[in-house]
Amino acid sequence: IGRVQREAADQSAFWRKHLPVARTVREMPNVTPGFLASPHYHQAFRQVVAWHGLGRLNLSGERFLYGLRTIDRLYEFYCLFRLVETLREAGWEPAGQERRLPPAYARPSLDWDARPDNVYRFTHRTGERITLFYEPEIERTPDDALGLVRTMEGGPCFLPDFVLKFEPTGARPPSYLVLDAKYVSPSIALNFELTRSELTKITMKYLHGIGAAGGGRSPVQGIFVLHPQSFHAAAPGLPYRAYHARNFDLFSEAPTVPFLAALELTPGSGDDPLENEGVGNEGAAGDAALRRVLARALELLRE
Repeated sequence: IGRVQREAADQSAFWRKHLPVARTVREMPNVTPGFLASPHYHQAFRQVVAWHGLGRLNLSGERFLYGLRTIDRLYEFYCLFRLVETLREAGWEPAGQERRLPPAYARPSLDWDARPDNVYRFTHRTGERITLFYEPEIERTPDDALGLVRTMEGGPCFLPDFVLKFEPTGARPPSYLVLDAKYVSPSIALNFELTRSELTKITMKYLHGIGAAGGGRSPVQGIFVLHPQSFHAAAPGLPYRAYHARNFDLFSEAPTVPFLAALELTPGSGDDPLENEGVGNEGAAGDAALRRVLARALELLRE
């Protein structure tokens, strides 16, 4: 996105300098001898006529576009679809999806209509189940589907970006992973201390501030901050940064639970960012980094 924005700005500056617009006219041009005599003007005339021939722009059927008012929201949508696709590639079969109306909404708004489904259910051949929630409202009143309540005193409800509910076989209670998407600037994405501060803030909210409706130990077993890679090629960011020391992180032989980490998830990235970091096993490019992290996290939830 950053590269496209820079290229568009460069092109705009070039044409403003070399082909300044004296007067802006947004209508079908008239045929004049000048347009017909000059091949360049004639070609431009044909392009303008072809553009107007497409008719008015109508986005009524593209409800998702209305919700993309900020880059942050666009990045959340990207992370959502990557999470869904990664679970499917890891062998989790889709078992339905829906858009649940949060209690705080009195009526569906334009922004709500523009959002994708916010509940995705998956089953595994082992009988295990996963439910992925997008922006679930966690209040003091228990939500039977989610199974979490706000336990922190005061303030509004919590609204994490993603909550993954893992239900093992048998009578064991469900466990949860919380994933928070942060479309941060390259400088913040590269600054390990700032990433740690983000982990600290969401840990207070989502590890100590929410719990099971029946009380007891927190069922939240892991928190991840999802962020894009820096666009600065000279200083690439680390793909996986754990809050704990390397011999106690997610991929160690003695992982600390709950586990806290920042994970790079970059739109348009075709490389496996963990391949050169010695984390996990080698695998295919693309979604391999996210797939390995989720696979290892689910492995620990089963124990």
